[in-house]
Amino acid sequence: MRTIVRWSVSAATILLFALPAIAQVQYRLEFYGGITIPQDKDFDIDFPQFPQLNPVRGSYTHDFSPGAHGGIRIGVDSKGHFGQDIDYSYGTYASKFVNRASGESLFSFTPRVHQISWNALWYPGGAQSEGKVFPYLTLGVGGTVNSLSQRTANQTFPLSLEESSQRHLRTDNTFTFNAGFGARFRLNKRYGVRVDVRDYMSRSLRYGFPKVPGEPLPAILQVDPTTGELLRVLREGTPFESPLPIGGLFHRITASVGFVYYF
Repeated sequence: MRTIVRWSVSAATILLFALPAIAQVQYRLEFYGGITIPQDKDFDIDFPQFPQLNPVRGSYTHDFSPGAHGGIRIGVDSKGHFGQDIDYSYGTYASKFVNRASGESLFSFTPRVHQISWNALWYPGGAQSEGKVFPYLTLGVGGTVNSLSQRTANQTFPLSLEESSQRHLRTDNTFTFNAGFGARFRLNKRYGVRVDVRDYMSRSLRYGFPKVPGEPLPAILQVDPTTGELLRVLREGTPFESPLPIGGLFHRITASVGFVYYF
């Protein structure tokens, strides 16, 4: 994750400050804040994750509540139809795991989300026209750090197995792709306002649990203490897999309003 962030920042910085050599550009500095709406993720715990009937098998939802975020953005726009920006944001939102059958909340926590991304922008009407409104479409890549408090990390995750060495959630770092749209409203030569809506997409969050089978769970046998004869198999040995969603995309919809300073 650190490598991704380092290369993203380096590449974006080179692109931002290399443009003046090839075209007349307009730089901007932005401070913004807004709402984050993560999309709930349904998942099942079943075979082959936990072949035997046990209390954790069933259908669950990784449920999220809307949260807030704020950040800073540095951008540059060409004389044509293209621009780009690099931004950092920090936000939080409440999260919990819910048993869909009973509606019971099993584990609640609030991740702290650090997001860095580089985006290309396309302005259909031009990036520096004589108008006051500049609508755009945008695509970008970056990295997200889903950080957990020490209190959350110290709690035993209720959907893990007692036999597993992995029983606690950990900070989860993900590569993130985003797409969206928005508009800049230029108030005068120096100041403006920006409205931005994006969908940040990454793999499903696993918080440190492995995607592939990890250490095998040993078989549990009942043996006659006198003769050593095997009486029955209480549980077959099986590989341990992540109890959290391991497929599909996780979506975070964001909407923000920002103050723009042109320089």
